[in-house]
Amino acid sequence: MAVNIISNADLPKLRSAMDLLPHPLRLGCTIMLEAGVRVGELVKLRWVDIAWDGKPKSAIEIPTTAAKRGHARRVPMTHALHAEISNYLDARPSYPKASPIDFVMAQNHGGRPVTARTIQRVVASLGRKALGQRITPHTLRHTFATRLLAVSDLRVVQEALGHLRISTTQIYTHPSFDRINSAMQLLS
Repeated sequence: MAVNIISNADLPKLRSAMDLLPHPLRLGCTIMLEAGVRVGELVKLRWVDIAWDGKPKSAIEIPTTAAKRGHARRVPMTHALHAEISNYLDARPSYPKASPIDFVMAQNHGGRPVTARTIQRVVASLGRKALGQRITPHTLRHTFATRLLAVSDLRVVQEALGHLRISTTQIYTHPSFDRINSAMQLLS
C-alpha cells in the first residue's frame, strides 16, 4: 500500500526527480503537489483555468466540468506552482502557445488529454526513483493537505480540497509528531 504523505525531509528528493520529467508531466505533478488537485481534475483542466494571455493566474479555477460532483472551486497558487507554469509557458517557443481551450495535460498541442492512468504510472515511477517507495497521485493530495494544515486550519484545507464535509478533510490530514508535540507542550 502507498504511503499517505511524503515527509518534509523527502520533498526535496521528490522535487529533484520531478525536475527530470518532461514538461507537461512535471507541471501535472507540481499542480497535484502544490494545489491538491485530484488526478481526475488535472486531466480535465484547460489552460484558461490556470493561465491567461500567456501568464499564470493567481489561482487555479477548477470548473464544474472538471470538479468532482460538479463542485467548482478556486485554489490560490503557491510561488512554486506559479513559477512552474511560467517556466512551462516560456519553454514552448517551438510551437504556438497553448490555446485557452487546450487541455493543460494534452498529449500534444491541441490534442486529447493524457489519461489519469498515465499520470498514476508517472507518479508511481517517480516515487520508486526518488523515494524508493510507491506513491500515488492521492499521496500528493494528502501531502498537500498535511502541509497546508501545518500553516492554517482544517477549514482552509477543506475549502482548498473541495470537500463538502469536514469529516472527509480529516482523513487527508496527518499531523506530524513535531506538531503534536508542540501543541502538547502548550498544555504545560
